[in-house]
Amino acid sequence: MWLRPVDLKSSSSAWQPGAAPPECDEIADSRFAAVQMLKAQPLCTDAAIAAIEQLAVLDPAARNDLAAAYALRASREDRPSDLLNALDTAQQAAAAAPHSAAAWFNRAVIEESLGLTAEAIESWNVFLKIGNGPHAAEARQYRDFLTN
Repeated sequence: MWLRPVDLKSSSSAWQPGAAPPECDEIADSRFAAVQMLKAQPLCTDAAIAAIEQLAVLDPAARNDLAAAYALRASREDRPSDLLNALDTAQQAAAAAPHSAAAWFNRAVIEESLGLTAEAIESWNVFLKIGNGPHAAEARQYRDFLTN
């Protein structure tokens, strides 16, 4: 899962009286299903995160998705503690998979959202050293904005 700074701007999707909440009882049994639930059903954020947490125990690659999920919930529900969980998990994801472009991209976005400018610049630089994938131009923009 790839984060964007716009994903971390408050976009409250709190349940409103009279609105029928979606069914969140179905347990996502794969990373793909959990991430899809997280993206498509904002009211099921907690259920999606619980599924990703379970998957991350056995699949270290799921830590990147978990970091993104924490960051999204922090934004959606104004939970600063989740942003700190996102940072810790993003750092673990990048350490576990140092060649994962998605892990470094998400780590940089999370660091930037916390105001950790020097750390975010360093993470953008690591991301850009990994390769020139489809998100390289976007990463350069974010890094250049922080360095000016």
